[in-house]
Amino acid sequence: MRFQVADTKFKVGDKVRVRTDLTEEHSYFMDSCNFSNTFVDEMSVFAGKLVTIAEARSQYRILEDEGSWGWTDEMFEEPFPVAEVNDLL
Repeated sequence: MRFQVADTKFKVGDKVRVRTDLTEEHSYFMDSCNFSNTFVDEMSVFAGKLVTIAEARSQYRILEDEGSWGWTDEMFEEPFPVAEVNDLL
């Protein structure tokens, strides 16, 4: 099931790239609320990869990790224009 909160930066279905400069055990925040989540070692396999937003609430879930980890706005690079995403696929 896919869930969406209206005021999140990224929307369900968006393709976003995970930042490569994230630091383990550091907290990263959401832009839309005062929520943070900690980046852990197991999440580092997605660094630099293009991922798909599966759920958008006080944090994000991504399809590629089957919703295992909570992700935040600060963990992702700025969104790609749709045409640019199609070129990357």
